[in-house]
Amino acid sequence: MKPLVSVVIPTYNRADDLRRALDSVVAQSYDRWQVLVVDNHSEDNTDEVIASYNDPRIQLYTIHNHGVIAASRNKGIQVAEGEYVAFLDSDDWWCDNKLAESVAHLEQGLDVVYHDLWLVTQEGQEKFTRTGKGRNVSKPVFQDLIREGNPLMNSSVVVRRALLEQIGYLSEDKALIAMEDYDAWLRIARLTDRFAKIPGVLGFYWMAGGNVTNPQNNLRALDGFVANYAEDIRECLGDELPWWFNYNQGRAYYLLGQAQKAKEKFSCIAFRQAPAIIWFKTLWMRLRLLLAQQASN
Repeated sequence: MKPLVSVVIPTYNRADDLRRALDSVVAQSYDRWQVLVVDNHSEDNTDEVIASYNDPRIQLYTIHNHGVIAASRNKGIQVAEGEYVAFLDSDDWWCDNKLAESVAHLEQGLDVVYHDLWLVTQEGQEKFTRTGKGRNVSKPVFQDLIREGNPLMNSSVVVRRALLEQIGYLSEDKALIAMEDYDAWLRIARLTDRFAKIPGVLGFYWMAGGNVTNPQNNLRALDGFVANYAEDIRECLGDELPWWFNYNQGRAYYLLGQAQKAKEKFSCIAFRQAPAIIWFKTLWMRLRLLLAQQASN
């Protein structure tokens, strides 16, 4: 018998988006799945949307997560029955071969698989040219994730449920909001190196508003990451911080209009470390900061 995949979808007041996400699961060529929608007591017609499918494989659970999405995901994992858990945010959706491809790779002995997602920037978008591109991780995976950052987009990941249980589920520490998934991959990588990126683009990532990620959340989460992994960072990089940490802190300060802090963080990125695209983005932001400073003088 084919393995069961438990699809965990946290949601709050996203009934229309949720329908799109659910339609993408129902359309999967791989048919042995269950959906666990974990609703943070929405005030829209989320329950009516779920009932309209009249499909016992789609189940609704409610929770007060107090702003911690990890709590919703954990509820889904805890009631999951599948050998594998697939994560899907309620505003994202999948191509119809996503689960088939994921399970095929997992059944070859992998523990965690992920893939690229098309980036969606507006309602009704029909042409997709940009992807949220992950990278292939090298072994040991834990050290790669520390040095190079998180290449696993949450709505692309399928993982063995036993591993999520073994690490004690996702962290619900508010200091890690917006990085709780990365923290989970790091803790899983302490247990296994069997991570792999699946070829191709197998889903869609909504970028047009409503996401939890924002500069303040990012800064708080980055500080939480350093606090939790300070010893591991020293073992991998000595006294340096990872290039991606400095870049993301600098970008957050840039978005907040804190020019001096942004420039300080960008200046900490060593040329030998960061990919070329990061250098271009950093130079662009530094140029914008310089132009803004000249305009104000």
